Amino acid sequence: MMRHPGAWTNPSTSWAAVPRCTTPSEYREFDGIMVPTRRRAYVRNHDGSPVRDSVSIAGDVTDVTFS
Repeated sequence: MMRHPGAWTNPSTSWAAVPRCTTPSEYREFDGIMVPTRRRAYVRNHDGSPVRDSVSIAGDVTDVTFS
């Protein structure tokens, strides 16, 4: 699991001030490079573990082109 260091430091928006952790998954190969095609961000508990019962940010990649 990756923990984004900027999740603590951007007070410009209310959602950014909440500590989060991101989970990349479902890796696929594009032009010989492995890329996570699914990323989810979860709010963290006080102990740093993710609260998995609700996703706060979701991103899915369907195609990648490198130039």
